[in-house]
Amino acid sequence: MLELTSKQTQAIDLLTDQTTDYVGYGGAAGGGKAQPLSSTVYTPFGKKKMGDIKVGDVICHPSGANTNVIAIHPQGIKKIYEIEFEDGAKTRCTGDHLWYVWFASEK
Repeated sequence: MLELTSKQTQAIDLLTDQTTDYVGYGGAAGGGKAQPLSSTVYTPFGKKKMGDIKVGDVICHPSGANTNVIAIHPQGIKKIYEIEFEDGAKTRCTGDHLWYVWFASEK
């Protein structure tokens, strides 16, 4: 069983009190976001590979806004897994990439 950090537990407690349709977590430190360096990152200027992203780059945020890269934390060599979601969408990530997702209607 995965042991959550205190920040992750606090975020889950806060988020589960909300009445939203969908909730995703992973932006904060310790949120588990490791993906292959070959993964595509969208920028306002086109696509880049994760391994080509540098501090100071501007990248697209899922909300539609842009955000600045303020730090990069190399993960070293890790095993990569392909994850397929119920809708057929796929992604690749490391084993410690956290996936805690639920639908508000299924709480």
